[in-house]
Amino acid sequence: MKLLIGYILLSALIFSCQEGLEVPEYIPESYIRGTITYKGGADTWPDSVVAIRVGAFKNDKPESFQDEVLSGNVYVDFNSLPLRVDTTSWEIKIDDPPVELKYIVVALQSSTDIFKQQVVGVYSITGDKTIPSWIKVEVGESVNNINIEVDFDNLPPQPFGI
Repeated sequence: MKLLIGYILLSALIFSCQEGLEVPEYIPESYIRGTITYKGGADTWPDSVVAIRVGAFKNDKPESFQDEVLSGNVYVDFNSLPLRVDTTSWEIKIDDPPVELKYIVVALQSSTDIFKQQVVGVYSITGDKTIPSWIKVEVGESVNNINIEVDFDNLPPQPFGI
């Protein structure tokens, strides 16, 4: 009888652990990457810069940075990129591919309010800052060479108030 109870307990233990022993499915990571070039170099930066970052929006005409963040429609690393440099590389992880990114920008923060962002550069294949280019990011794909020029003397149209 003790042997039978032992077999039953051992069987229950083995069958209850089967799913726990499976290797979780590997989901490859997706990124977008590029370089920001500041026209005129480090000497052209405004004095009142608190932070600079890249944002990649799912919507092509965002009206409020705060609303886009709260609704999950923008990918952004809230850590600032290096300030007062000639160029810098950047990278953003895309957590839920596949996704179309319709508005990729460099944004400048000039106050302590993180939601007050001013667009200072727009990703555009044509070079026309009024015509943003879009990309599609697939699962496990990294889209590189999303290069953006920032010209502090010639800013692009502003999608949301600063």
